[in-house]
Amino acid sequence: MNLEYIDMEKINSTKIRKHNVLVEAHYDLKEIHQKIILIMCSFIRLEDTKFREIRMKVTDMFKLLGITGTNHSYLDEITDELTTKRLRYKAIIDGVPELVSVPWMSLARYRKGYVHLKFNDAIANYLLNLRGNFTTLSLIVGILLSGKYTKRIYELLSQYKKIGSRSIELDHLRSMLGLEGNKYSRWVDFKRYVLDHAHDQINEIADIKFNYKPVKSGRKVSKIEFEIISNNQNKIKLESKLNNTKETDVNKLIEKVGEFRHPQNQSVNNEAHLASFIMKNCDESELDNLKVKLKLLFSYSNDDIEEIISEYDRNYITEKYQYFLEIKDTSNIKNPSGWFKKALSENYTSNASNSGDLDHDIFYTNSNAEKLSSLTVKIQELRLHASSLRNDIESPVSLKNNSIKQKYEDELKETLEKIAKTKDEIETLTGY
Repeated sequence: MNLEYIDMEKINSTKIRKHNVLVEAHYDLKEIHQKIILIMCSFIRLEDTKFREIRMKVTDMFKLLGITGTNHSYLDEITDELTTKRLRYKAIIDGVPELVSVPWMSLARYRKGYVHLKFNDAIANYLLNLRGNFTTLSLIVGILLSGKYTKRIYELLSQYKKIGSRSIELDHLRSMLGLEGNKYSRWVDFKRYVLDHAHDQINEIADIKFNYKPVKSGRKVSKIEFEIISNNQNKIKLESKLNNTKETDVNKLIEKVGEFRHPQNQSVNNEAHLASFIMKNCDESELDNLKVKLKLLFSYSNDDIEEIISEYDRNYITEKYQYFLEIKDTSNIKNPSGWFKKALSENYTSNASNSGDLDHDIFYTNSNAEKLSSLTVKIQELRLHASSLRNDIESPVSLKNNSIKQKYEDELKETLEKIAKTKDEIETLTGY
């Protein structure tokens, strides 16, 4: 059988279109799945009338998704998941409104160095040949935004950017974001880990900015009112990086995404091990430090760590990590890795005695993880001190008094030596 497929060498546009039915659909996708869907949308042409199978090199896919290493089994797993992940949306069928539930993909597989993907034909009307009632999104922004809820909020607010405001019932917003059960059920958690995180990310990176105000019914927040503003400064920056091209070579796009991720031209070697990457970018890589902590303390596989990072906000993960350190000496938890996953899913807090849900016969401890945490704090403090000393050296007082300037320079030299020594300690501890 001859398959008609597209080799992912040319991206049709860095601006993608989604019908508003899809923008407002209800689904729960990992961040990495959302990135893959955005990348696939960028290969749709205005004149397309049917979906074609798309094929992309695994190495290119890894780079665009920001995945370090060469874990092909992880990519195989996430492509398999795409054929089972479903979205729910309202549609008019034969004049009757219905709630439709369909998978995103009809084909998703990994084969001989390539990823093969194809959208489900059931959603063709919402991605192909769109002439109205759609939202235009930036592919670059979609890739760069961190957090699966942040990406969804970016789409929902972009839909109303010309209007400048949007009001959404809290329960409806939670449903569109795929938040079910007790996950971020408290307003304080939803505000901190969903709305505030999205606010910081979108306002810094995206072509829009937003502010929000909670509206209460009685004592309970029932609705969110959003103010949406065009972020012209970021829009100009994005367009200048991409030179306003309508068709972009994948390798050039990877290069541009890399420039946004690492503005000081600190490129990430796709083959490098995670710990090695941390050693080269210790001051700019809090997320990767967190990954190493999870690996050392809980002995998680790289797949487990990627799943946790894609599922939860990094501040939320850090909070549960710190909570574990607080109670570990008194709780005698037998299975820390299982406990930590449950702490994330059930939102354990220091005010609840949640550790009793698991076996407590033997406590597994890893002094290396504690030492790494201490060294991470130490190097951050040293870097702040070095930055302060550099400012002192350039101060008017130092410029007028050579002896004071020399004192600051000597202290800076000593601080930089301590930073180098601390890096060596981290490298010895991690083995990389």
